[in-house]
Amino acid sequence: MYNTPPGYKSPVLAQARLLSLDSNDFDLITDCGKIQSNPCNHNMSNISTMPSFKARDDQQLRSDLGMSTRQLVELFARKAKSAYERMLISERGKELLSKADEFNIPFDKDSINWLALIDEIEQYEKLIEKANQLGLNWDYHYYDPIGLEQAIEDTEAQCLTEQQLLRGLYINSIRIED
Repeated sequence: MYNTPPGYKSPVLAQARLLSLDSNDFDLITDCGKIQSNPCNHNMSNISTMPSFKARDDQQLRSDLGMSTRQLVELFARKAKSAYERMLISERGKELLSKADEFNIPFDKDSINWLALIDEIEQYEKLIEKANQLGLNWDYHYYDPIGLEQAIEDTEAQCLTEQQLLRGLYINSIRIED
């Protein structure tokens, strides 16, 4: 198995000789060589019982909820469908859908992700509020939050430039009067 130089019983002994280890280390390595050259023929003789493992059972009851995994999945699917349908007919759901239609926020009418839709509406409303505070004219009938953010940033940058210009003019006017 290993390429051992002639005259050595094991590759460990050959490596020890090549590394010029002292005699104490060599005795230890010789013992290791004896262990390597005399393999143990009585493997697992002192073990009286072999371990056994449980096979996976899909119908096995879950101790924490008292039902199988398949039943849990079905239960959660029913609950999710029920919550979806309740949200669809609720006042809050109708309000969200009307705002989404008003702002032209795209959503799949067959499977609405309510949380994502709520987040998009809130973010767009915040952008609209900020745009109104800045006096920005924006057509809200086209859903373009990135374009609106860019317009807000451009307007803020323009306002900052105007403020710096006015400050500079004011400072120059004070200097002239002195």
